[in-house]
Amino acid sequence: MIEAPAIRDSLRGLYESRERGDLPERRFERLQADAIVDLCRAAARERLVAGEGIEAEHHVVHAHMRVNQSVLQETEQECVSLFLTPTRLLRLRFLVSPGRPPSCDERDGARWDDVEVGGVIGLEARRAVRTGEAAAGAVVFAAAALFHPLLEVTGLLMAALGLLGILHAVLLPTRWIDVETMPPAPRAEDVIRVFAIHKKSARGLVRLLKGAVRRPG
Repeated sequence: MIEAPAIRDSLRGLYESRERGDLPERRFERLQADAIVDLCRAAARERLVAGEGIEAEHHVVHAHMRVNQSVLQETEQECVSLFLTPTRLLRLRFLVSPGRPPSCDERDGARWDDVEVGGVIGLEARRAVRTGEAAAGAVVFAAAALFHPLLEVTGLLMAALGLLGILHAVLLPTRWIDVETMPPAPRAEDVIRVFAIHKKSARGLVRLLKGAVRRPG
């Protein structure tokens, strides 16, 4: 198994090749995604105790686009990885900044937390409107309407893009599963959430968690 330092070196090489123009963007994105997942796995292995193994894992990327940010500008991303062992559910969160190879450590603001599998008492399905996406769509639509005399055809395209963003945010809400524990998480941000629940990896992790759920009593 490749260790974390070697994967970090590989990621730096990918970014350098991209900067030189030796690596097409689509291939870079695919290789970057694979390397980041490998780096998360390596970092998780470093936290396991003797005899502890990973039974399931799930990886999700959240884009952090600011309202005042250009839609053409590369956005900061938050990577969230979940690892289930026979005794624990571990969560890793860190940021991937544009133009900088991720390191999955304190340089990326990496945060680890975990809950004991024996403390999981329920899995609650949740849903919410994508407020950030709706707000960004509204800003784009408003800008297109305001500057329509200057933008002409481009203004119509921007307005359509903004409207589609609003509709997508409202009609296709974000869905996730909260992992409920006893004792409960002290803050909402501490609750471990399983996003992208349509993915095979999420379904497998949730299935194993359901088998481990105990009822309070």
